[in-house]
Amino acid sequence: MKKIISLIMALALVFSMSVFAQEAVSVSEDAYSDAKMLSALSIIPGASASDEAITRGEFAYYLVHLTKAPVADYSMKFADVGAQHKYFKEIMQITGTKAMVGKSEFLFYPDDTLTVSEAAKTFVCLLGYGDVALYEGGYPSGYLAVAQRIGLLKGISGSTLTKSCAQKMVVNSLEIPWAEKETYGDVPSAIIKSNNTFLRTNFNIYKLKNKLVLANEYSSLTSTAGCAKNAIVVDNMVLFNASVMGDIPLGASVDAYYTEENGKNVLKFISLSEVCNILEISKDDVSSFSMNEIKYYSDNYEVSVKVSGVADFIYNGVFADITQLTADDKKNCSLTLVDADNNGEYETIHINIYDVYYLENVYYDNYSIKDYNTEKRVTFDPQKSDIVVYNGSSTADFDS
Repeated sequence: MKKIISLIMALALVFSMSVFAQEAVSVSEDAYSDAKMLSALSIIPGASASDEAITRGEFAYYLVHLTKAPVADYSMKFADVGAQHKYFKEIMQITGTKAMVGKSEFLFYPDDTLTVSEAAKTFVCLLGYGDVALYEGGYPSGYLAVAQRIGLLKGISGSTLTKSCAQKMVVNSLEIPWAEKETYGDVPSAIIKSNNTFLRTNFNIYKLKNKLVLANEYSSLTSTAGCAKNAIVVDNMVLFNASVMGDIPLGASVDAYYTEENGKNVLKFISLSEVCNILEISKDDVSSFSMNEIKYYSDNYEVSVKVSGVADFIYNGVFADITQLTADDKKNCSLTLVDADNNGEYETIHINIYDVYYLENVYYDNYSIKDYNTEKRVTFDPQKSDIVVYNGSSTADFDS
């Protein structure tokens, strides 16, 4: 074992609307993940989580990138948006498409903030559901009802729109199918063009939602055979560019975004799915573990969790038979437990056994290191173990 150091769908006409309290929208728990994803996929370049109210100019920037609005006539048409304004081009582009308009014929008010209702109306119209919203009461009630029904307002509450909640609205809109207007008598409906979404049509990005990470280049969940270098397997699909995966463990359920490039599926962004639960247990807190139960200490109380009857065990990053572990191994390991479907049982158990050194020096010529705290020098046999030296977030091996 190796050792490691360190549709078609008609819209209903009756719907129960959520009540929007008159207060600022609070940042959602996954605001940072939203911003990271939107930036990584170049949907909103430079997106960052913020509870500041978004301005009309900033919102224009979001919409231009989301809709890929065409280059516009950049002649000035608003007295309050000069050519030197930070969002001059974006405001000209988005008003050219009529997705946003000025508050009057010659004034845009770029620094004014927006409400959730205003943003919802914009998105509902962009997605093709505007006539249905008008039939259901118009602004704001009809637009809010439709927005809620198609999933645009998931994770959003309040009245004033913050940057993070505007980003959440963008995220929610990515996979909502575009609609075409169709009328049955006097009743407008929306027929879904199922293959057209912002994500796929505008960015050529595909998504695997709530799927398991089955393998990486070092191992799979069920054998020591991994997949191609710098690749992972998610739901039986090989995705390259695994370096963007970060510390997501094997067995986790994820949302993975990828593109098709030169005959390969290239991973662009990946995050834990909303149902995935991961429990980290430090070496000092592990009480005992077996094939069906793990006990550990939390706030001085012993807690037990269930291990799935078909659990997979990963030892220092590689599939292993738990019967190979010695009693000492079980006393000196930290654990990462993965409950991919949040059913209360952990299906993947990562067993990590390692020593921690604070490096003063790494001696590549004789495979040794010197510990900063103890002044102890430790030499390793490269023929018997795989040595990985962690220096902050970067790594180096003795062959580099």
